[in-house]
Amino acid sequence: MKRLLFVFFCLLSCAAAQEVFFNEIRANDDGTDDAEFIELIGPAGFDLSGWSVKHINGTGGSVIFSFTFPDDAVIPDAGIQDQSGREIGFVVLKNADHLVPNALYDWGNIGLQNGPDGLELLDAGGLRIQAVTWNGTGDLSGGEPSWRNVGNDGNDDRSLCAPDSLSELYMADWEYIDPTPGMLNLNQTSGDVSLPVELISFTISSAEDHISLRWATASEVDNLGFIIRRSEKIDGSFSTIASYKTDESLQGAGNSSQLHRYTYDDLAVFSGITYWYQLFDVDVNGQETLKGIRSAATRAPVSEPPAGSGSDGPGEFHLYQNYPNPFNPETRIDIDIPDETVADLSVFDILGKKIITLLAGKISARSYSIYWNGKDSGGDPVPSGLYFYILNTGDYYSGKRMLLIR
Repeated sequence: MKRLLFVFFCLLSCAAAQEVFFNEIRANDDGTDDAEFIELIGPAGFDLSGWSVKHINGTGGSVIFSFTFPDDAVIPDAGIQDQSGREIGFVVLKNADHLVPNALYDWGNIGLQNGPDGLELLDAGGLRIQAVTWNGTGDLSGGEPSWRNVGNDGNDDRSLCAPDSLSELYMADWEYIDPTPGMLNLNQTSGDVSLPVELISFTISSAEDHISLRWATASEVDNLGFIIRRSEKIDGSFSTIASYKTDESLQGAGNSSQLHRYTYDDLAVFSGITYWYQLFDVDVNGQETLKGIRSAATRAPVSEPPAGSGSDGPGEFHLYQNYPNPFNPETRIDIDIPDETVADLSVFDILGKKIITLLAGKISARSYSIYWNGKDSGGDPVPSGLYFYILNTGDYYSGKRMLLIR
């Protein structure tokens, strides 16, 4: 169970690479509150469908209100570029009873409280992306990323505004200044807004004498480079085996909006051992961010095809990403089985509870397509949310995430 929980932790943490941030909060107007709003910033065209913002009471932690973005919600292009040259935009939510320019959505007519209170930004799978508070944290604690206090609201029609560098590191650098809904904050300069490294792929492959890691970025901001750490157990101690400090091929592009591809071959491997790899990027402030975790084992040399595989059979175990994803009401999961084996393919919720077993027992060597209809083992539909499917054959163990939207 410990191993399973760690796999879920890695899948969750790797899934939530942050690109969208809270950028401005106006909670306490002079006299009667009449212009409350919440502003998000992120890459233009970013799909916010199913994402949500929750207002949490800093006394007791109850939910004051929750707003979920509709299916067609995307971040518009504001005609502004960040440091890497990527187009960015803003989404403004407002109190339904208030007048706020450039607002795209109303969260209802429940007011923002004066604090200590907080806001959570959650992705479509319900994972916390950011959690901020004002006037202290009150009773709000726990969860990742942690609650961060961005300052004190006043009573003079100003807003709490994020700085140029949008990161968990800069929560203390917010300022209380004049509001700018749907625009850059007054303490932000066009072209200087920093959004993080955008990783678009991270794959791993094995040979008889080495394991190769491949990854690519669509954009980079203040990226010094990458660090690779390795362990022989997923829940073991990871050690650094390669770093941008000593390997020029791992040095980052700094600030770039161009595609960059990276490769690292691990030659210090032995046959028959499964290795786990963590990939981190490092920014100019020395902050390390986990971008992904992958595993592989060196291939044993073979003189003939594996038994039962046939000339057209799969050459190795593989668990593919489900399709479609997100899905409703059904999705397909493809797997490759190179040898006759005992296999288990099961679906779990985000707490690690098994929902249903899709495949169990001895199966022949071939490729399979397994369908899941979004129901549990009792035949009841499960709710919308993030789920995980894991293939375990004893020699092969892999998991992926999928999103059900009803």
